[in-house]
Amino acid sequence: MPIGENPLSAYGSRKLFPTVFDMETLSKFSASEQASARNYTHPDIWERQNYPGWSRLAIGPRLHEIPLLLDLCKNWDGPFGVLYVLSAPRTIETGGRFQSPHPVSYEDLELFLYSFQEFFEQDGRHDIWVISLPTQNQLILDRHNVIYAYGNLDTLERALEEREFSPAPIETPVPHTHHYHPEFDTAERELLTYWDWIQYELLPSDEV
Repeated sequence: MPIGENPLSAYGSRKLFPTVFDMETLSKFSASEQASARNYTHPDIWERQNYPGWSRLAIGPRLHEIPLLLDLCKNWDGPFGVLYVLSAPRTIETGGRFQSPHPVSYEDLELFLYSFQEFFEQDGRHDIWVISLPTQNQLILDRHNVIYAYGNLDTLERALEEREFSPAPIETPVPHTHHYHPEFDTAERELLTYWDWIQYELLPSDEV
């Protein structure tokens, strides 16, 4: 599937200077309305979801979503595009879709994702999309601790089985709460200046 209405495109590159954030684990998404509720995690499972004309994998890792995402795409053809979907901003007035202004190598993708790993894994204000530009394979880490995968699903399933993931339905608890931590506001500011992002309005499907 395409990234939506905003295809990723290329305009050049520049040197990157990330800030790395290191703090205690916070709850991104919980099966409770309490702000201090324990983070909801999945038990290392995956599910193939079939729709008319297309399919995807929904992957529920117990921990470490960013390393898993990078591991799954490390053998994909590059360069890559990135789409950062900020649905519940805390440091700017309105959210948006922030598209990388140029293709990035796997090494630069790895640097970007690890620079903000804690922010992506422990805060519920956003989704992050990664696409192989030559193949259109995609991985999306969403606000519910799920990675959605589009591409060669058989290969991805084998990779997950090698990592001892099991096939099982992916469930989202009802009710549930997304947590937006002020501790990560600096990370949001740093991320929004990491590249000269191309910004688009949120789509209805992006709204919290």
